[in-house]
Amino acid sequence: MQPLSFDFHKLLGLQVGAEDAGVRAYFADEYRYHSGDPPRGVPCVRLEWGKGGPGLRPHQHKVLARWRSRVELGEREARIEARGNRLAIPMVHHMLVHPCLRYLASEAGALLLHAASVARGGRSLVLTGAGGAGKTTISALLLACGDAGWQLHGDDYVFLTQGGRTRAYLTRSHLYRSLAEWLPEVRLRLTPAERRRLEIFGRVREWSGERIKWPVRIPADRLWPGRSVAAEAELAAVVLLRRGAADSPQLRPAVRDELVLRDLVEMNFGEARHFVRLAWGPEGWERPQVRGWRERERDLLERWSEGVPFYRLDLPPARARSEVSRAALLDLLQPLVEIGT
Repeated sequence: MQPLSFDFHKLLGLQVGAEDAGVRAYFADEYRYHSGDPPRGVPCVRLEWGKGGPGLRPHQHKVLARWRSRVELGEREARIEARGNRLAIPMVHHMLVHPCLRYLASEAGALLLHAASVARGGRSLVLTGAGGAGKTTISALLLACGDAGWQLHGDDYVFLTQGGRTRAYLTRSHLYRSLAEWLPEVRLRLTPAERRRLEIFGRVREWSGERIKWPVRIPADRLWPGRSVAAEAELAAVVLLRRGAADSPQLRPAVRDELVLRDLVEMNFGEARHFVRLAWGPEGWERPQVRGWRERERDLLERWSEGVPFYRLDLPPARARSEVSRAALLDLLQPLVEIGT
């Protein structure tokens, strides 16, 4: 059976070899926008599912997801061998495929940044911060309630490339119950089965004290009908998100200094913490490959964000979010992508 192929702007490629219909459907749905053969010679991640000998190491996550895997990393290619149960498929994607793409992107001079991003008029807004800060919430607000000019650009990651350009990294949208409660128009686009899963996953998240956060994955074109995709844009601003105590959102300029750049790189590597352990073992953080990877991402972030304004946005707690705060956020954020602001 032919492997599935995906092309990320001729920067990177991904090939998924699997006979398992569930694995093929997962990656075909997740990367539908990027479907296609990458150019010969570009760095490529190759995932082989269901094969591999006794050298595969066992893993489990949150008890339920169980798999065996092996990773081989080079400068131009990453090979992943894995097999596991159904719940392991998104875990292998998140913990192995994503970081391998990041690793190869950094070798090729691009930064795959953990951030949500939307674009308007050829200029992109990158929304980043620690897990749960509100990246998906704010990008969803702009797509659900903003004017017709707002475009899809990245739900969970975005490429930052030469000259301060961003490139789309389009996957299915990750939807959580709290977001659907704040933006009820989004819930109307779900099927009854998706609404039930949203409620169940929301209860699991509460019960686990935020440790188990399962999203309902929805095709972006169905969740955001009428919104086009901005494949590439000029980076207009980086917004650093955090939860605040005030009843209304607060936006202010931020200094793009060593501390901010370091925190962004550490946030990015927080997303790779499982990968480092799975690929290199408990001592992985001390490996020269990991130190070199971190330094490359730090240098790329500094280089490709030079001259770009940074802002801090304090968001009201969930209990204080309202129609008023929705309107205030739209008024605060749209000027950031307008030329001359």
